[in-house]
Amino acid sequence: ENIETIYWGGCALNNVTAAAKLGAKAGLVTVVGEDFVSRGYYKYLESLDVDVSGLIIVNGGYSGHSFLFADPHGDAICISHVGVSDTQEEYEPDQEALAAAKVVVINYRFDKFTYLAAKYAHLNGSITIASGNLMTSAKYVEEILQVSDILICTSHELTILLQKITQGNDISSLFDI
Repeated sequence: ENIETIYWGGCALNNVTAAAKLGAKAGLVTVVGEDFVSRGYYKYLESLDVDVSGLIIVNGGYSGHSFLFADPHGDAICISHVGVSDTQEEYEPDQEALAAAKVVVINYRFDKFTYLAAKYAHLNGSITIASGNLMTSAKYVEEILQVSDILICTSHELTILLQKITQGNDISSLFDI
């Protein structure tokens, strides 16, 4: 196989593409590099009628990329370069785009930007879904949980999360138990 082949994807892009292809009115609120346009992502999402007004495109920057290496037995490792998402806390998510949403899915990279996106969506009555390992940013775990209606994660991610939030704390206030 050609190791230089580039495939579109990523958690947020896969979610918004799937939603649009299923007929949902979908939008994307995220921070990307200028390669998002030059590699065709932007045009592709527009062709699906995805609302791209919530995109923040950082000139001179590159979007995050993941490299997945697998052996013939299915064992794999993923190495990621976070790109401009490493600086997304410097930006404010588009409140207007989030206010129009009925459902909002927040994905990796969990930080102030994703917390604010979830908070704005929650305050506007959107169903808010946190998808992924919240422990990638322990700083905002409790805040994101408080404004999320649904959490999607692996059993491994859930175990790590529960270990973090139960250390000396009563977790009942974090969930509708």
